[in-house]
Amino acid sequence: MKPLTKKILTLIFLLPSLFSFSQTWPKYYGEPNRNDYSYDILEIYDKGYLICGGYYNDVSKWTFLIKTNINGDTLWTKIIEGYNKSLAIEQTINGEIFVAGLTRVINYENYDPFILKLNNCGEKEWCIIFSLPDKSSTAKDIKVLETGEIIILINMYGDYPEETMHLFKLNVAGDVIWKKPFCSGYVHPEGAIPLGSKVIVTLQNEYLITGDVYWEDPWNPGGTKGLRSLFVLVDSTGNEKWVLPFGINDTIYGHAYNTFQKGENIFISVGRAFGQQVDREGIIMKFDTLGNELDFNIINFQEIDTNFKVGLFWDIIEKDSIYILASFFDSDPNGQAPPGELIVDTNQLFSNFTVNNYSHYLSNDDPYNVFLSYKDKLLSNSVFDQPYNWDIFLSKLNLNLEYDTLDPGNYT
Repeated sequence: MKPLTKKILTLIFLLPSLFSFSQTWPKYYGEPNRNDYSYDILEIYDKGYLICGGYYNDVSKWTFLIKTNINGDTLWTKIIEGYNKSLAIEQTINGEIFVAGLTRVINYENYDPFILKLNNCGEKEWCIIFSLPDKSSTAKDIKVLETGEIIILINMYGDYPEETMHLFKLNVAGDVIWKKPFCSGYVHPEGAIPLGSKVIVTLQNEYLITGDVYWEDPWNPGGTKGLRSLFVLVDSTGNEKWVLPFGINDTIYGHAYNTFQKGENIFISVGRAFGQQVDREGIIMKFDTLGNELDFNIINFQEIDTNFKVGLFWDIIEKDSIYILASFFDSDPNGQAPPGELIVDTNQLFSNFTVNNYSHYLSNDDPYNVFLSYKDKLLSNSVFDQPYNWDIFLSKLNLNLEYDTLDPGNYT
């Protein structure tokens, strides 16, 4: 592991106004006097977007879906009563929609994970709830394979604190093929309370779980367990290939949130590190498909701008010669940091870290996610935060982090 170097060379400031520059973007979705939010969004066959969200007020707390066209105009909204929170959404090439989250339909005292299948008009075809007595569990992420089979990441389903992170594999009809715990404390007694944030399907058709785990220091067996970024590789039949609690030899504590595969053999992940000066620093991690650590970089956001006291990285997207880093950062070290995107050259991710450009949504909050869409547009989705009245915020940006203009195309 090479020594950590952090250098900030240049900075171009960009703060797009929420209400100017373009009449097309950003978009807001929601109703007065209720809190509307979204956890996931995807681009579908007609180049429009499907937003997986929900709302709550004094009366109810339900999931909904919003379907928009390419310009973010609402085509339809469907409220799905009985399902309290939807956290992830996927769609097959045939247009079938899968939603995963949590509900109290069966167990009114605790949350149960669910998977819901809808047709391409948003009508329910079937739903499966994985209920356990006296236990609250969450379906955190979902992936639909080319075969039509389904992978679900579920937290807090098994024994606590040993088996708190599971993958379920279902067939096209929703029948369970296998369900297994990973990073189990019965197999890895050094760890406890593993929790997953995301699962990806690798180029080798295996499953990489990103998350965190409490893991003891190798020089202090049986001692206090610190929170570490966690990566687990699982083969297609549900066998655990390796477990990587990242940075245990470098005393790195924190969380990992999202990972992508770079080429055949490399993974790059981002997250949050607990710094010596502040409790929120951004961390970028590199490791290979065998579970070997290769590199890392910890970024103190004060070195990006002296006004920023805290920050973390939530997601990472690669496009040509740049990385887009979805982030949370703020000038208040005790505040809830607003989201924003940073642009970094690909050759400066682990050394000479240089922010070329950034956007910052000062009135927004989490849930927050980003993805690169049709024509290389960046979709940024978060919550426009007002007291007792959240609205879903959706912006489309070009790679200069400027609001996009109207797309005049016709899409079926």
